Amino acid sequence: MEGVFIDEGSNDLAKLQYYTDFSNYIHEKFPAEDTLVVSNPGTITPQEYFDAMPRDVFVTFEYFTNKQWDPWTIFTDDNYKETPRDRQAAIFHSWEVNVEDDVQRLVNLTDYIGEVERMKYIHVSTAADYNSFPTNFQQFVSAVNGTNWYMSEHPEWFSRM
Repeated sequence: MEGVFIDEGSNDLAKLQYYTDFSNYIHEKFPAEDTLVVSNPGTITPQEYFDAMPRDVFVTFEYFTNKQWDPWTIFTDDNYKETPRDRQAAIFHSWEVNVEDDVQRLVNLTDYIGEVERMKYIHVSTAADYNSFPTNFQQFVSAVNGTNWYMSEHPEWFSRM
């Protein structure tokens, strides 16, 4: 086992110690440096969680794709601008548009540059639930592969971040 996914996690500061203890326990039982612990509150997560669990990843957005830029999300709330994007994950469901174009949209955002592209884990699905397989999976994998190839062939691209 290389990691643990904690679904329905909390972002409540009153529960911070509980989740910190749980994370420490997991890392103690699986002491490899690359043990991955992902907590899924599915919404904005306070900086205190990132500080208390410096090796963990947090799902800070899990919702309909068309709600990504609503004013209450991690992408738009200025109070969370400094939370480390490389330790965040986003799950976009009910994706109803062309996947290749929208992977590029995620990568090339100018108004929110760095908000999505620096996230280490992103999942995009046409499914509105977790009981069916997304119809766009092959397209999504191909689009991400193409983007990854471009970034590896053009390292200067990172200098604009």
